[in-house]
Amino acid sequence: MKKALITATTAYMISQFNIKDIKRLIDCGFKVEVAANFENPGPLNQEKYNLLIKQLNENGIKYFHIPFSRNPISKDNLKAYFQLKSIIDSGNFDLVHTHTPIAGLLTRLIIKNKSLYKIYTAHGFHFYKGAPILNWLLYYPLEKLMSKYTDVLVTMNEEDYQIAKNNFTAKTVKKINGVGIDLDKFQSIGLSQLDLFDELKIDRTSFLVLSIGELNDNKNHMTVIKAIQRLANPMIKYIIVGTGVNYSKYQEYIRQHRLENNVFLLGYRDDIAELLKTTDLFIFPSYREGLSVALMEAMASGLPIIASNIRGNKDLVIQEKGGILVSPESSEEFASAIQKLYNDSQLMSNYGEFNVSRIQDFSNTVVDKQMYEIYNLYPTK
Repeated sequence: MKKALITATTAYMISQFNIKDIKRLIDCGFKVEVAANFENPGPLNQEKYNLLIKQLNENGIKYFHIPFSRNPISKDNLKAYFQLKSIIDSGNFDLVHTHTPIAGLLTRLIIKNKSLYKIYTAHGFHFYKGAPILNWLLYYPLEKLMSKYTDVLVTMNEEDYQIAKNNFTAKTVKKINGVGIDLDKFQSIGLSQLDLFDELKIDRTSFLVLSIGELNDNKNHMTVIKAIQRLANPMIKYIIVGTGVNYSKYQEYIRQHRLENNVFLLGYRDDIAELLKTTDLFIFPSYREGLSVALMEAMASGLPIIASNIRGNKDLVIQEKGGILVSPESSEEFASAIQKLYNDSQLMSNYGEFNVSRIQDFSNTVVDKQMYEIYNLYPTK
């Protein structure tokens, strides 16, 4: 039987994005193994971690802990290189599919001279229009160099696709419509039974604005918090779902500026579909994205969108048709966009209906077809 290895920096990546790839490879006749950091799995709570391990075990997937670090200069990545090299050297793999910059770099360094099929998925290059110059100096040369040792380079947005196609040397460059989402999960839920008004002890006529994402600088929730502060409208409630290093920082800012009745940090939630059905507006203010699952899920739920005008978001949200794209640095632009939609329920409804139609092209069914075509490029012997 053919053997395939999937590598990613964290177990979170495997859980959120690669379970589908495992199934697809099995369907294509491969025995699949997985390598990632399982001891520091990223923003994955214990319940989700246990579910991942259960899924791997039930499908007979052998998995290896590799001490990858998301910090490119961490000494752990040297250990990761040698541990992964040992696994690959003895694994007799026919195909390796690697994800994320660190795992992608180390994996391709190891397999560059091996006669196996090499696939790399870029979930959003760390260099992009408007990125810090350091990102271009560090990541661009490495990605360009390693593309030489890549049979298929998979991208998820137009900007990345054009960079890879025009500047890199991978044998084949493909663009897929993200990782795919389960449309039924978000479109068949009907009226939400979640009573968020009671949970948060807020007026039932409140206007609920939702963001979902890790609490870090890249996800940029602080700019929206400042927009809410600028609006000073007691009826507009900003709800943030996620965990991360900036939790205490946001909590302190909310306390200092007396925003406790306007901004709510809900932490980790497993009822995302219910939350999306309960809220009025979705805001996605990131500085860097590939093609966001959270944003696609909000669109599938029929919500109007306010998002940062960046790569990835622009591939999903059509300006003035499905939402409003604004500068990620400008709390004033976010505030203006929120106010515009708050004042116009018909416009919100139009945006939401458009998004439900548009997101059909990003379904599991569409992405399954795209990925099966990529895996079927594997040369039969």
